[in-house]
Amino acid sequence: MPSLLAPGPGRIVPMRIPERVRAIELPQFDLLNDIADRWTARGADVIRLGQALPGFDPPPMAVAALRASLDDRSSHTYSSDAGIPELRHALAASLRALGADLDPDNEIIISAGGNQAFQLAVTTLIDPGDEVILVSPYFLNHEMAVRSVGAVPVEAPVPATRGFVPSWADIEPHLTPKTAAVVVVSPSNPTGAVIGGSELTRITSECAVRNIVVCVDETYLRFCYDSPPATAVGLPNWRDNVVVIGSFSKAFAITGWRCGYLLARPAAVAEAMKIQDCMVICAPVPVQRAVTAVLEREPDYPQRWLPELRERRDVLVGALNAVHGVTAVRPAGGFFVMARLDGVTDSRASAEELINQQQVVTIPGRFFGKAGEGYLRISYGAATPDRLEEACRRIEAYLSD
Repeated sequence: MPSLLAPGPGRIVPMRIPERVRAIELPQFDLLNDIADRWTARGADVIRLGQALPGFDPPPMAVAALRASLDDRSSHTYSSDAGIPELRHALAASLRALGADLDPDNEIIISAGGNQAFQLAVTTLIDPGDEVILVSPYFLNHEMAVRSVGAVPVEAPVPATRGFVPSWADIEPHLTPKTAAVVVVSPSNPTGAVIGGSELTRITSECAVRNIVVCVDETYLRFCYDSPPATAVGLPNWRDNVVVIGSFSKAFAITGWRCGYLLARPAAVAEAMKIQDCMVICAPVPVQRAVTAVLEREPDYPQRWLPELRERRDVLVGALNAVHGVTAVRPAGGFFVMARLDGVTDSRASAEELINQQQVVTIPGRFFGKAGEGYLRISYGAATPDRLEEACRRIEAYLSD
């Protein structure tokens, strides 16, 4: 007798995809890039201000160390799950210079990029059904990662009138008995907002007494224009409930190399190591060696580029605010500007029109949550001032049409 579970003759049973995965919406970056590529193929002068790319080269010592590692047989085997000791100690030393108190042997995991570090954090610390508050506009991959583990993202909007800088007052109304974590990004992608030390202390302290984890993404830590960079692992009692995510991708202009880190108290790191082992085992060893070389010799490498990035920021914000119908918030960090377009209620449609009509690539604000709708995120990390001014002229022409 045939099994009742067997399909009938010729029937193909569709592969089962869990609801938690089907609930994730993949941002249509590829669609926007494909449109831009088609215009480039036609010979159009396309200005690309979408992807978050630094406009400078990797440190020469990183490239040299990477090349040298290829001749070292030990680079072609696994490192420990937590990463090579030299890198963990060099990272701890570089953060100690920013006021951090960190044990390199028990409180650091080197990851395959910042996104993997965040996925590692939520997989380790969040249960299905938990609620995770995302300060909004949020980094879109954070929302996707939260959904991937069956948790529920909860948006906590922050007004542009405060420069998108979050406060405890923005977060508290969204707390429920199911709240397991709060996620903040400082400096922020997509807004460039930087949270002051006193407010971050307030947020972490209020969450600690409620047994809520605070995950601070510091990918753009080294890109602060108006104040020195300050890491959350320099806060008093950070070990109570703080997890820090970081990345070398933007700071050292090695976005394709994939190297980041997770910082947490020893008990949390010990649990995360289980997930790290089944997820990637370890970050790419040659890249770990290359990053170590930079941290040991020039950890402040990004500081070289801050004057140039500050100039680009000021040129872009000034040019955008000179366009009728556009309001741009001046960022304190990162290399992004959120530009509000009056009357725009579908930022994705506007972003597509802007490419097709004026060949300027931006990212729709709606990709960063409801609080981002009506905005376009403009990345100025890899654009010269004259290209930014030209982009603003085209945006003005688009709005005039």
